[in-house]
Amino acid sequence: INAEYMGLKALLCGFGVFIFFLFVTFWKEVDRLEDTVHILSKKQSELVTTRNMLKDIVHVLSKQQTELVSTRNRLKDTLYMVSKQHSELVSTMKEINRLNRTVHHLGKKPMELFTTRKEMNQLNDTVHILDKELTTNKLEQQMVCHYVLPSVSKRVHAAAPGALTLTDAGCLLGYFFRLNLYWNGKDEASKGYLSVYFSPQAGPLDASLHWPIPYTVYIKVCDQRSELSPTNEQTTAFYRKHTPPAVNNSHGLGWHDFVTHQALLTDCPNDCLEITVGIAV
Repeated sequence: INAEYMGLKALLCGFGVFIFFLFVTFWKEVDRLEDTVHILSKKQSELVTTRNMLKDIVHVLSKQQTELVSTRNRLKDTLYMVSKQHSELVSTMKEINRLNRTVHHLGKKPMELFTTRKEMNQLNDTVHILDKELTTNKLEQQMVCHYVLPSVSKRVHAAAPGALTLTDAGCLLGYFFRLNLYWNGKDEASKGYLSVYFSPQAGPLDASLHWPIPYTVYIKVCDQRSELSPTNEQTTAFYRKHTPPAVNNSHGLGWHDFVTHQALLTDCPNDCLEITVGIAV
C-alpha cells in the first residue's frame, strides 16, 4: 500500500508540474497574442493615417488635373490667337512688300511724284478750307435761334396774367428747348411785363449731351430801337438737373420782367417782336 501511495503521489506531483507548465505556457502565449494585437492595432492606425493621406493626395491630384485641363484649354485659345495673328502678320507683310514695290516704282519717276504730291497738297488745303467753312456755318446755325412774334399789341391787350404761350421747339448745340411766354406776366406781381422762360425739352441727342447744361444761354430782343437794349439778358443756370428733361417738360428759368408793355407797344417795328436765343461758348 505504501508503495502504491508513493507511486500515486509521484504521479500526481508530475501531473501538477505538467499542469503548471501548461499554465505558464498559456500565459506566455496570451502575452504574446496581446503584443501581437497591440502591434496590429498600431499598424491599423498607421494604415488609416496612410489611407487618409492617400485620399488627400488623390484630391490634390484631381484638383491639379482640373487646373491642367483649364490650362490646356487656355493654351489652345492662345494658340488659336497666335495662329490668327500670324495670318494677319503674313497679310501685313505682303501689303508692306506691295507698298515697297509701289514706292520703288514711283521712285523711278521723281518729277511725276513731286507733281502728284503738290496737287494732293493743294487739294488737301482746299478740302481743309471748305471743311472749316462748313463747320463754322453749321456751328453758327446751331448756336443761335431766332423767333419773330407778330401781332404784339393784340397779344399784350388780350393776355391775362398767367396765360402761357409756347414757341416752336428750337435747338442749340443739340439741346432742344421752347420759350414759355407770358404776355401779361406770369402772375399778378409781374403784370404789365412780358415774362420769358427758357424750358429745355427732350431731344434725340440727350444721351450724348452734358447735364446740367454747361453753357451760358442768353435771350435778347434784336433789331429793335435802342430803348429795348436793356432786355439783353443771360444766365448760366437755366437747367440745374443732372439728367435730361422729361418729355413735354414745363420747367423753365428766365425773367418775369423781361420787357415792359410800354416798350412793346411803342418800340416794336411792324408790331413784331424778334427774340434771339443763343449759347455763348
